[in-house]
Amino acid sequence: MVRIQAGQPDFLRKSGAGTPLIDPTNRRVIGVSVPNRYLMWYVYIIKCNDNKLYTGITTDIDRRLTEHNTGHGGRFTRVRKPVELVYSEKLSGKSAALKKEIKIKQLSRSEKLKLTKF
Repeated sequence: MVRIQAGQPDFLRKSGAGTPLIDPTNRRVIGVSVPNRYLMWYVYIIKCNDNKLYTGITTDIDRRLTEHNTGHGGRFTRVRKPVELVYSEKLSGKSAALKKEIKIKQLSRSEKLKLTKF
């Protein structure tokens, strides 16, 4: 289950896909708990400051990019900050994102650069 903050995708709340998360102190809805199968997944490629490429998957590109740039991302990018997003693709589920990530990781550097249009 993934917690969706208030203000994030409305379609999840309207579809009845998630369970409301209630703040016990003031009994207000603070978000929705949603199963992973309802989330959109992204595969992404970032370019590090030493021009190396890193491929990963996430449900939130902005959050993940911030994690990489603040040293809370993968070990590979921790010493190669700052990073910049050069490619992302929206996929319908985690399984599809993992399969696409594996295909991208099998590409040569020049093929990845063609994919990112550099």
